[in-house]
Amino acid sequence: MKSEYIYLDHMLQRCEKIRKITSSVKKEAFFLDEDKLDLVVHSLEIIGEATTHISKEFKKEHDEIPWQEIKDFRNVMFHQYFRIDPEVVWTVANTDIEDLYVFLIRILNKDEI
Repeated sequence: MKSEYIYLDHMLQRCEKIRKITSSVKKEAFFLDEDKLDLVVHSLEIIGEATTHISKEFKKEHDEIPWQEIKDFRNVMFHQYFRIDPEVVWTVANTDIEDLYVFLIRILNKDEI
């Protein structure tokens, strides 16, 4: 159980990186900045990979998080990297990541919301 919290903390850290990047740039500028796009994609991949280290029991207890969707999205990005749609990355980074961030803060009992 303790090791799961390490992965959850990694996920939280990556959510924070994504939030920082996307809050500092407009969508059009994000699409043109390969470094920022790459960092967000890499962070999303790390989040997805971390979900594979979370037990089924824990996932059942915290079914408010779409674990399988996160993993599936990571697989698509990882295996089809050259076909990644920046629009989809932007949308996930600005909607889904915010929800995930809030859920992770609650699970980890952090007072950052």
